[in-house]
Amino acid sequence: MKRVARQVPMLAASPAKLEAIVIRYRRQGSLRSVEAVGVGRQRLAGPAAQTERPHPRRWSSRRQEYRLCTGHWFAWINYANKFQREKRYFLRAIGDITSPMKRSEVPSLDDLRAFETTARLGSVRLAADSLALTHGAVSRRITKLSEDLGFKLFEKSGRGLRLTAAGEALHLTLGRFFTELATTVESLRAANARQNSLVLSCEPSVAMRWLIPRLANFQAVHPDIALHLSVAGGPVEFRRDRIDLAIRRLDFALPDAWHVRRLFPEKVGPVMSPQLASAFASGEYIALGSKTRPDAWSRWLSVHPSVRRPTEIRFYDHHFLIVEAASAGLGVALSPWVLATDDIDRGRLIAPAGFDADESHYGLIWTGEPELSGTAHHLAQWLQEQVQNFV
Repeated sequence: MKRVARQVPMLAASPAKLEAIVIRYRRQGSLRSVEAVGVGRQRLAGPAAQTERPHPRRWSSRRQEYRLCTGHWFAWINYANKFQREKRYFLRAIGDITSPMKRSEVPSLDDLRAFETTARLGSVRLAADSLALTHGAVSRRITKLSEDLGFKLFEKSGRGLRLTAAGEALHLTLGRFFTELATTVESLRAANARQNSLVLSCEPSVAMRWLIPRLANFQAVHPDIALHLSVAGGPVEFRRDRIDLAIRRLDFALPDAWHVRRLFPEKVGPVMSPQLASAFASGEYIALGSKTRPDAWSRWLSVHPSVRRPTEIRFYDHHFLIVEAASAGLGVALSPWVLATDDIDRGRLIAPAGFDADESHYGLIWTGEPELSGTAHHLAQWLQEQVQNFV
């Protein structure tokens, strides 16, 4: 019995105590009787009864003790499982006591989102498109929410829906709630994620012809900053694309929440390889334009009537393509100065007519705090230094 007690740490008791425990559980019905466990009835009945069986079934004392303790072990497991269940119920009850609203009183977040989107857009169909759900799924969620709350949220108004007074009050509260939730999540994400990582969005041509050739210098100055480059033009989706900073030509309306730091003015002029200088002067040249600014050549020629008209105008998808084509001698490209300045310095391109400012600028754009900090501040400061070096 001592050896069995040592094998079961939770039963650190003397053999006598263990025997008492077994007897107690047997009385409670938790363990089978000694006879059922295996103590031969022949032995319990006395010598006279034993003679009835020529080969009585006998159990050694060690095996008998082992089976008794096994039964006690399973009883202990059942008690532990019961204790865990009661503990979960207790913690859940404590949570309901300390929380201002019990769990059973909180509607489903999916149902609340379906209602808020429908109330904001004024249509179940539009809400379904916005949430990527079916019309029926949104309707079922709103109906379930109304049943859980115990009052109507919408009422029919002609062929559409109209918020009830209770629905209007709930909609106002949910609007503030989801806005605050999104703001909090965004601030936490910005504070904790990518502390030494930065995403910069830049227009494709500026990235190819001006930014990328200079990024090696930035990496040498700030080797601890992991800069990720994304190329795009026009308005920026900062939150959706998780963009920290963006370089754009400021030719579109900027929201009030955006902050802008001007980098350099936009200047445009014809560039060509030195071999095409005479052809440009005589008008025997092919003009190269970008599809992003299809009327750029006509506007530039109207401002410079002394320049001979080209024999034809060919269009490429991007400005960096026409600059590269001009360097290869395929024609005369009407290019922004920032895209051609490096090749002009190397002698690959010339700009006999110079560059004209078009009253627009390239700028660094961001959202959030008015003043940059951390890795964003280092990148903005480096960009300003690069601009000062060639402006």
